[in-house]
Amino acid sequence: MNFILKYNFDELLRFLFGIVFIILSLRMLIVPEAIENFRSFEMTDNVRMIMGIGGLIGSALFIIEKTTLIGAVMLLLGFAYSIYLHHIDNQEISWLIVCVVAIVFILLFVFKRKSMREDVEE
Repeated sequence: MNFILKYNFDELLRFLFGIVFIILSLRMLIVPEAIENFRSFEMTDNVRMIMGIGGLIGSALFIIEKTTLIGAVMLLLGFAYSIYLHHIDNQEISWLIVCVVAIVFILLFVFKRKSMREDVEE
């Protein structure tokens, strides 16, 4: 863990996952195949738009260092709702769980780095 924090790989991971989540959110908003797949849940397009825009905002906040926690909470809520919808429709949820684990993993590094900075200041 110290190796990752020493060479700032945690910031690289946070940035890369933020970009991936932005791409996923844009895919949900723009790609016609994704729009048709979302209609299989028998929900209005407003829900898809709210989830897509919320994912974009959460991803942008996740990339910024000072707002990582807020963005992570927004993304975790969005993924929790997605897992719920996929589970009800008997669809695969493994990639959603991987995304949730990645967010939690990055949050651990954020809190570890924050505690290291507080130790240095004291």
